[in-house]
Amino acid sequence: MVHPQPYPPVAGLLKQETDQRHRALEARLEPQLARLSSVDAYAQLLRTFYGFYAPLETAIESVLPGNLLPDLAGRRKAALLLGDLQAIGQPAEHIPLCAPPPLESPAAAFGALYVLEGSTLGGRFIVRMISTALPDLPESALTFFRGYGPDTGPMWLRFQAALSNWGTQNDPAPAVDAANRTFETFDAWIQQNQPR
Repeated sequence: MVHPQPYPPVAGLLKQETDQRHRALEARLEPQLARLSSVDAYAQLLRTFYGFYAPLETAIESVLPGNLLPDLAGRRKAALLLGDLQAIGQPAEHIPLCAPPPLESPAAAFGALYVLEGSTLGGRFIVRMISTALPDLPESALTFFRGYGPDTGPMWLRFQAALSNWGTQNDPAPAVDAANRTFETFDAWIQQNQPR
């Protein structure tokens, strides 16, 4: 009897080949989330995420054809960060933007998007950490970290299916390289923009 793989082949390869950089990013980010001490610090964190997400989402959309992932536009999350800033009365203009890693192909776009989509899976854990650190934070200020809410699991499965379908006829190496560069770029960006 053949048991289904827990991840489609390309997603499994990406998980394996990016594990070290993924762990490094988590190790950098988790202490910052746990020690948030003010709404201002949370606002800085939201701006840091926006500065990374907004240009990267635009870069991904510019090279990933809609037929490879039809719901791509619905996966953009940068606007949620601006909404969260507004919910806590913080300015959402003049936010510094991070130069995204170069994405020259659909393969690279899939690799970068793997990082963004995978980040939604830890949303509930992150929301708990932030809510513990800042118990008076309004629910309306946590929309970004909630990801797709109850649809997070199904959205991840649809992404994996699209990635697997693409991977049956394409070399995954550029996707792996782009995913690792995305993790590295995000890690460096967080270091540059730590909440004070």
